[in-house]
Amino acid sequence: MRDLWRSVSENQVVSCIADLLPEGTVLVGGCIRDFFLGIDPQDIDIIVPVDVWVIARRIAHRFNTTPFWLDKECRVARISIPDTTLDIAAPRKPTIEEDLWMRDLSINALAYDIKDRKIIDPTGGIDDLKTGLIRILSEETLMQDPLRALRCIRFSLQFGFSITEESYTLLRRHAPEGIQVAPERIKQELVKALSLSSGARYFSLLDATGYLQQLFPDMCIFEGSPCRDLLGHAILTVECVDRLLPEIDVMFPGSREHFQTSLESGVSRMVVLTLAGFLHDLTGMCISRTNGHEGRTSREPFVGALKAEGILRRYAFSTRAGRAIRSIIQGFFFLEAFAEAERSTKRILHRFCSRTGSFVPETLVLVRAHDIQKADTEEQRRREILERTWSYFTGEFQQNRRSPLVTGQDVIHELGIKPGPSVGSYLNSIEEARAEGEITTPEQARALLRKLGTTHRE
Repeated sequence: MRDLWRSVSENQVVSCIADLLPEGTVLVGGCIRDFFLGIDPQDIDIIVPVDVWVIARRIAHRFNTTPFWLDKECRVARISIPDTTLDIAAPRKPTIEEDLWMRDLSINALAYDIKDRKIIDPTGGIDDLKTGLIRILSEETLMQDPLRALRCIRFSLQFGFSITEESYTLLRRHAPEGIQVAPERIKQELVKALSLSSGARYFSLLDATGYLQQLFPDMCIFEGSPCRDLLGHAILTVECVDRLLPEIDVMFPGSREHFQTSLESGVSRMVVLTLAGFLHDLTGMCISRTNGHEGRTSREPFVGALKAEGILRRYAFSTRAGRAIRSIIQGFFFLEAFAEAERSTKRILHRFCSRTGSFVPETLVLVRAHDIQKADTEEQRRREILERTWSYFTGEFQQNRRSPLVTGQDVIHELGIKPGPSVGSYLNSIEEARAEGEITTPEQARALLRKLGTTHRE
């Protein structure tokens, strides 16, 4: 307990506000778990026995900020400061012990009285932290909020803890009921889990507990399905992606910074790449039916890319994230096709880079993750194709984009056409010819434009 006290007292936020907290104030939930594990919590939940808003305003004033109601009806106020979120709440039950029994897991059902330096642990959470166990407190808590099932799986991965047999049974029992909560909450949980760089283990646990089919009902991965065998391949691809990312700069120099950027608030490129690795084959498999019976399976990559985009949109990901996963999967199959055909002309490389855009790095990683599973004689040749593609994308392709031979206005003026999609088509043809070395100057580009325009009119 002395170590816990030291962790709490040495926390800069807690030490800064300790004198503002009245007698009977307790820190609760995940922050106590984190303090016990030696982790500096980003979220600190505080239950106060007096007026919540009064305490929230005092704390906010000390940090020169303003509190706001997170849930006014339940009397929960929030204060956001750099690197930390403080939630100030009123008691939900007559005693703190009753409150803690309402929570999801024993390791989150902990409280700490700051003034008395006393830990409150009615559910045995400290013992579970010591032994590395994830234990759902009751079947009722799982039924009240089905998202707790996903939280249970995520915490198991995050801390390397084992789910108890009783909790595992509860998960399996309630998985068929689905996760009937707001899609934004599911998205938030998916992002947190996939940010742990343990995507393969996460999808395996979702499958083992029965929640994978609930999250992705449009994929034919249930037991006995003709596509079931693809699930192992999808999980292995994600595992390979996880292995490649820490060393990404070795194969694709200068790409690490790219993967550290976000596609939307809180959603990194790595999260979307992991989802693409899992979905790229599964969403593209279609099962034909004859007289109500399942028949042959067929691969429909373009349909699969659109399905993957639809899945992200269903869970309230941004339009950009949806476009990203579609571009990555389409780019993957484009690159696969010309790698198999042993064709990697500059014209085709330009077409790939132009279509895939800023998602070229993710696509190359996905193809590489796919390739290293094969370990055949073609693996080295295909690796060289990826390296050549990366070199072209970061060099000649970017240079040509910065200094085009002709512009859209040139196309309109030279051919006498109106603005529209055809202008882009002409520009693409010019850039492909430039990539192949067929033209090198603006004059040659205009001459080719006139030739293309004449051919089109004929």
